[in-house]
Amino acid sequence: MLMLMPLSLQAQTEPAYFPETGHTVRDEFLDYFNQHGGLRIFGYPITEQIVLNGRTVQYFQRCRFELHLENQAPYRVQLGLLGEELGKKTPARTAPGPNTYFQRYYPETGHTVAYAFLNFFDSNGGLDTFGYPISDYGPENGSGRIVQYFQRGEMEWYPELAAEQRVQLADLGSIHFDLMAAQGKFDPALKNPVPSAQIGNVPLSLKVSATTKYAITSRRFNQTLYVYVTDQKNTPLKDADVSFTVQDATGLKTYVLPETNADGFTSYRFDVGAFRPAQTVFIEVTAMSNGITGTDQTSFFTWF
Repeated sequence: MLMLMPLSLQAQTEPAYFPETGHTVRDEFLDYFNQHGGLRIFGYPITEQIVLNGRTVQYFQRCRFELHLENQAPYRVQLGLLGEELGKKTPARTAPGPNTYFQRYYPETGHTVAYAFLNFFDSNGGLDTFGYPISDYGPENGSGRIVQYFQRGEMEWYPELAAEQRVQLADLGSIHFDLMAAQGKFDPALKNPVPSAQIGNVPLSLKVSATTKYAITSRRFNQTLYVYVTDQKNTPLKDADVSFTVQDATGLKTYVLPETNADGFTSYRFDVGAFRPAQTVFIEVTAMSNGITGTDQTSFFTWF
């Protein structure tokens, strides 16, 4: 029987309250949330911080945050192995390698990550975020949709969506919590909304959305990066400091964008000639306001 009890709430100056689910993210969990993809990767919090088997955890729609006090930074916050706990591990079916630009074999579990799933994997934290693959990609029984399970998550393929939205993460956090609640191991009331303190108009968390003008561009032309920044209430954030880093043929470069305007937007036009041909260029974007940081990542492909 899992022992579960709410944590006592401690006063914090900058928690992030999410009215969509009525729960707050704070402390090291909030730092991890903001620095590793936020809502796009983890979804909304569906519980407060709680103690599970002696460890502080918090459930989100797509995962479970765990605080490992025995570890040094930056490994104190880790994601729970929900894919394994839900019994999604399958025997190895793929032959080892060869590893290419399009696929990567993991001997640790005997499975391969490939194509759009591999690109999403690499673009969003890789092993630290998802863990090792515990199944191969393929149609899931019942839905027929192409999916792949990892130790800490599940990717799903939606070909009907726009290119940048075709890989989606399943709500494993919600699925795991609801399963445990149905088995009497969790109190379902832990998902009930908790009223927030008055948070005023101070930005407590930043949501950053970055995209490029061209998905594929010739090295003879320019590329434009567009960035949109909002606060925890989805209100456009003015005067946020925005920068981005890219790796070109000469090394890692950092660029500073103009501050966001009243609509939360900013953009930057840059030359593509310094990048190698036939290269996927990954762009890491960081926005800051009042000491709060938000990040996002986007990419484009260089043609000859």
